[in-house]
Amino acid sequence: MRKIYFILLLHLIVFSGSSQKIHIIGLIDYQSDERVYGNKYIKNQLIELENTFKNTDYEADTIFFLKEELADTNFVISKIKNLQVNQNDAIFCYVAAHGYNKNNELYPTVRLGTTNQSDIYLGSLKQLLTQKQVRLYVLLNESCNVLYKTHQVFSRNAPRTNLNKKTIKALFNDSKGSFVMMSCNVSQRSIITDEGGIFGQCFFNALNEQFYSELPHWEVIAQKTAQLTPKKVLENDTSFIQNPIYENNIQYVESNKTQEEIEKQIVIDASTNTYRVDDFEIEIKTDKGRNDIVYYKSDTIRYWFKTTKACFLRLIDIWPDNRICLLLDNYEVKPEEVSKWVEIKIAKGKSIICVAPFGVDYLMSFASTQPFCKLNLMIYKGTKFVKEDLKDVLSCSRNSPNNIVLEDKLLITTKDRLSIAKPK
Repeated sequence: MRKIYFILLLHLIVFSGSSQKIHIIGLIDYQSDERVYGNKYIKNQLIELENTFKNTDYEADTIFFLKEELADTNFVISKIKNLQVNQNDAIFCYVAAHGYNKNNELYPTVRLGTTNQSDIYLGSLKQLLTQKQVRLYVLLNESCNVLYKTHQVFSRNAPRTNLNKKTIKALFNDSKGSFVMMSCNVSQRSIITDEGGIFGQCFFNALNEQFYSELPHWEVIAQKTAQLTPKKVLENDTSFIQNPIYENNIQYVESNKTQEEIEKQIVIDASTNTYRVDDFEIEIKTDKGRNDIVYYKSDTIRYWFKTTKACFLRLIDIWPDNRICLLLDNYEVKPEEVSKWVEIKIAKGKSIICVAPFGVDYLMSFASTQPFCKLNLMIYKGTKFVKEDLKDVLSCSRNSPNNIVLEDKLLITTKDRLSIAKPK
């Protein structure tokens, strides 16, 4: 089974509160034969990416390996092992070269040159990046069993000007963990064009869009790439099935605020609040109970509340990246719902699904005898995010003159699992 791969690591210096380098090293084979010539597209995209960082006051440096260096796997491994990194650094790695799969393994063996002396198992490369113990690494690869050339180019990259510096900071400096994405599943083929692989074109299109997003996330990049790639492949040849797969283990930490700090703020600010006052009580639960709650990606999450009086209810979800999602606001608990478990419905016909970012969520409910103050919202794909920071949200929800406010909270752990995109 023949495949194409390409590895790249970008070297970037970020001048923020704490110094960070994003290391880009390019292992790009576009010279071994005509079938991989299109990989020059990826190389050009990486150079353009470097310019993007520079245009937003980031200092960037891109390093590519020579053809004779790619032919020696030991040299490549040694180079990466000896790469000087700090714990706050990031590594961006993209793989494009010939390759094959042994024994139906999840990861392919990449042939960076023309002989088996240049072979390296992608899983070993992933382990090598993990051992670097950096803040974040992103590993991508373009792969196929048999290259299939077409001449249709659909990539339309938006001009990277006037970018919001916060978007790059969110993707590279406010994130930590690992992200691995491959262009197709085991035993599948990938299409490469004269302008580069379809997977690569879809990925950079998705990345470009996120540069202009108010809520940039690697998970969004992965989902858009995984959804668009099989569609574009089928447009070229209906006999091809190409489903990108990815593993997202990235957590987002805004302003380096830890989960312990969030928990401390919630507890301290709640010192005068309780879930019960006399005969007035609020309680929430999930379909997995109240303790040791764990959900995995794509799981449906169900919530219930119970109050002992008619009141107004507010429900917020503090995500692992510190964004605050408003699930319910000023919901008026009816007399017939008092002292009963009532399932929370966010919208007709819609369910609450476990999605990235993964980590620890803080689900907080507030019950009040009077309506709550208004919060400023930003709506993204139907999800309501609160613009105020956590301190202001808690103050607004807890402090109300001549009013009784109760609260209850749950800690929920969310985790990722291997995602396999299916063509639509």
